[in-house]
Amino acid sequence: MEVFRGLFLLGVRMSEVLVAQFAAQLLVILGQIALVLLVAFGIFGNLLAGPAVPYVLLCLAQGVCGMWYGLLTAVIFDSTTAASLVGTGSYFTLMFMSSMLWPLEGMHILMRPIATILPMTSATISLRNIALRAWNLYHPGVYVGFLATFSWTIAFILLTFFTIKIRF
Repeated sequence: MEVFRGLFLLGVRMSEVLVAQFAAQLLVILGQIALVLLVAFGIFGNLLAGPAVPYVLLCLAQGVCGMWYGLLTAVIFDSTTAASLVGTGSYFTLMFMSSMLWPLEGMHILMRPIATILPMTSATISLRNIALRAWNLYHPGVYVGFLATFSWTIAFILLTFFTIKIRF
């Protein structure tokens, strides 16, 4: 957080910095989602058999969840290098274990319980169910992804503000 040291000297609180970061990053997330979905479904012609609104909303919820995870790592570590290394390392680990590139059914029996509780696993399965099986938001195979994403997001928000209260 050495980047914001000058702001703190001017009396800006950490919670205000986080709200400003949230607003700025939300715009970036919206642009990224629009671009990725345009390329995936518009240019490459991937199948989206189900409704587009829950698909986009779950992508947005996952983006917000990841953003709060990033803010949590930024609050925990003093240097931007350490926060970047932890964020990058955990991202690749989560991506491989969240059924995004490697399905749960193909994992070792001891890895499945761990993979099941990761932040992106339920959402990945829900996105797959919307796109390929045309399930809507009211199907358990879809709304579980929303519930898991919201739960992880709330946990990251609470941990972020708790860490701020302790450290600053």
